[in-house]
Amino acid sequence: MSMLNSIFEIKSINGSYFLFIGLNHNHDNGYFIQVYNLLEFIATIATLSYGLVYYRDDEIKDSLNSFKVIRIKKGCIDIIDDNYLSPCEFMIED
Repeated sequence: MSMLNSIFEIKSINGSYFLFIGLNHNHDNGYFIQVYNLLEFIATIATLSYGLVYYRDDEIKDSLNSFKVIRIKKGCIDIIDDNYLSPCEFMIED
């Protein structure tokens, strides 16, 4: 699967490693599950990892106006509702 319109970068900053992920696709085409599986693997093998990945799927009626957050902490991964950028209409869009 081609990962055009995507960036995946691992950087060492001040002795710590960071994974940067950026995707901007018109359609999911399975990218979401691949990213989720990668983050799940990272959470499993690096239990002290932590981080957030924001995503918005405008093709799912219930998600059209909101962001979700994939959260990694203490070896666990879950998906939570976003309260900072949602609802998109009025908060970030006119």
